[in-house]
Amino acid sequence: MEKDKITKDQAIVLIGNKEYIHTLRDSGFGSWGADINREDLIDNFNKYEDSLELSGKTARGMNHGLVMKDSIGYLFIETDEEALCEIEERLNS
Repeated sequence: MEKDKITKDQAIVLIGNKEYIHTLRDSGFGSWGADINREDLIDNFNKYEDSLELSGKTARGMNHGLVMKDSIGYLFIETDEEALCEIEERLNS
């Protein structure tokens, strides 16, 4: 299955307007979560735009429908479910 790449503008829509966004990272020994300031996250979208994509079924089931590969590894990012459905519909049409 081909991955659903998205733009930084689409990613910004997906995270909504909350000041802090929840993220998950797989450490190899398990997952750990952290809240990241929205503006810092957007800065990372600019830096790692080529790696932004929609996440898989498991992460989406935990409302983390966006994934970005940064200098550490994969970061799963909390998303707004309604926005995610709209972007996914556009990608699949």
